[in-house]
Amino acid sequence: MNLDAALEVEVTRGADDNTIARVIRLVEEAQAAKAPIARFIDRFAYYYMPAVVLLALLMAIVPPLVSTMAWSESIYRALALLLIACPAR
Repeated sequence: MNLDAALEVEVTRGADDNTIARVIRLVEEAQAAKAPIARFIDRFAYYYMPAVVLLALLMAIVPPLVSTMAWSESIYRALALLLIACPAR
């Protein structure tokens, strides 16, 4: 405890080179670098989701037009397809 004298302090590192800054930098790098399986899932989902939505739209529209299926049943089946085919994150 120094109450009556001046202290001389020498800074040897910059403010961006402390422990918290290094931890933040490591976390950001880990978030930016995806695992190979995560990159594969992203590529797969890029094509899978539009295909499922298109299939559900066709399933909702085509059957009532080409058969005697009711619109409500066709839409219900399309929504069921969307619910089953789209996993929750």
